[in-house]
Order: sequence, then structure tokens, then C-alpha cells
Amino acid sequence: MRSCVRELAIFPLSDSPAGGVSGKVRRFGTFLLGGTPPNVLHSYSPAIQNWVDESVAAGKFDAITCERSRE
Repeated sequence: MRSCVRELAIFPLSDSPAGGVSGKVRRFGTFLLGGTPPNVLHSYSPAIQNWVDESVAAGKFDAITCERSRE
């Protein structure tokens, strides 16, 4: 991928569960109220969200994509 773009940002995916059982219950409750799937909330990162928000506001990229890999 790096050879196809001018800039590539890679953020590590945390291996630790966010909040254990209580985190799972909270994510499921959020899913029921708002519709965001628990697997999306499991890997949500405020730091990454901030980076995306700032990059979009600055018009820094033509496209932003999110790929998920557990390799």
C-alpha cells in the first residue's frame, strides 16, 4: 500500500479488550440505543478519531480508508 500513496498513516490495533465484561455490556447497550455495532466500538480510539477529524477539516487527503487486519 505504501508504494501506491504519498502518505500512509498506520495506527496499531489494541489487542486488549476495552473494559472487559463491563465494556462489552456498555458497547452492546450503545449498539441498542444508537445502532453502532459492538465490534466497531471495541476498536474505537479517540486519538484516531481526532486525527481523522483534523485531517478532514484541513483537506489534507483526497481519500481516507480504514482497513482492519489481525496479521
